[in-house]
Amino acid sequence: MHKTIWKYVTSCHTCQRAKALHETYNGLLKPLPVSDQRWKDISVDFVVDFPASKNCTNIIVIVDQLFKMRYLITYPDMSVPVIAQLFLNYIWKLHGLPKTIISDRGRQFVSIFWKELTTQLCVKTVLSTAYHLQMDGQTEHINAVMEQYIQIYTSYL
Repeated sequence: MHKTIWKYVTSCHTCQRAKALHETYNGLLKPLPVSDQRWKDISVDFVVDFPASKNCTNIIVIVDQLFKMRYLITYPDMSVPVIAQLFLNYIWKLHGLPKTIISDRGRQFVSIFWKELTTQLCVKTVLSTAYHLQMDGQTEHINAVMEQYIQIYTSYL
């Protein structure tokens, strides 16, 4: 039975086209503390440069660390004020202000505007290394699943 399943999965053309890479990354394991409230510790990541759909080419992925609820928000440009406005509209308005925002070292999160915004709001920003699953595996997993679905829906038959 194991051989039959393995043969079926390896011969599925759709699965092979959309399969995410699972590589091991070196580095110090630095797990995050477990959150004790919903939407108090969130992780944010960006998936950029998709083909345009309704003038949007980017997706921001926001994941609650405790309940794993997520938002996949499309937006047209990568300017920090637009991202801050999306954050206020989708997170702060619905769930309140988080205590911690976990993200990779994207240019949006190391900008002067974002640093000043989080300082004024008393939100701690935790920067991880990009694609470092030990630090922020939930968001990276959501990214991989989202990209896999997009590839399946947009690839040829």
